[in-house]
Amino acid sequence: MAETMFESFIFRDKRVDGNLPLAASQILTELDASTPLADAFTRLKTAAKTQGTNAKLKTLFIVAHGMARGDATTFSDFWWQGGTGVQVGKENLTAANVSDWAAIRGSVTYIVVYSCGAAYSGNTILDPRTTNDGGALMSALSKHTNAIVYAADRIQWYFPTNLNFGRWEGTVYMFQPGGQVVANFRPPTEMIDVVSPVPDGVYGQAREMLSNRRNR
Repeated sequence: MAETMFESFIFRDKRVDGNLPLAASQILTELDASTPLADAFTRLKTAAKTQGTNAKLKTLFIVAHGMARGDATTFSDFWWQGGTGVQVGKENLTAANVSDWAAIRGSVTYIVVYSCGAAYSGNTILDPRTTNDGGALMSALSKHTNAIVYAADRIQWYFPTNLNFGRWEGTVYMFQPGGQVVANFRPPTEMIDVVSPVPDGVYGQAREMLSNRRNR
């Protein structure tokens, strides 16, 4: 069942190909390389105020490319080289600026990160001496926003129509503000439930058509 319109919000970086239904425009802010994250934070907090005195949304969905070696790169790298950040807005989300996300502290209960390798922690395949720590970044995001963060450690595939994330690839981790990390824990809310009236079972059939899927 779809959620009430303003219970959720989406940060969608336009460098991720695809489209969302017109109805989603009310809970969507689109960013690109020229959009300051501060602008997106302001829009989110404005939406949160629609919830009344609690001023808190249920979920923020982040739809953006994962980063490897400091930049978004080809999908083959992400299997081993995710975990350096998320390509969202002008500044991106990295270890260097994750503290800036405290601007939305207390504005959402959950943050669901739809990005390749966002939670990957480990060595890189091209330089085994280099270690990426996406888990630490997601934990820091949870701490600074006081929200429960969900992110996965592998390349993520999706259908451009409705930016349908489909099933998760790899291990999904839950990062709690107190520092606890729980593996294999799916988020309690998914973007497809918010933006699309089409039953999930319909998409379930299409998920097998891998040639139509793209990576984040």
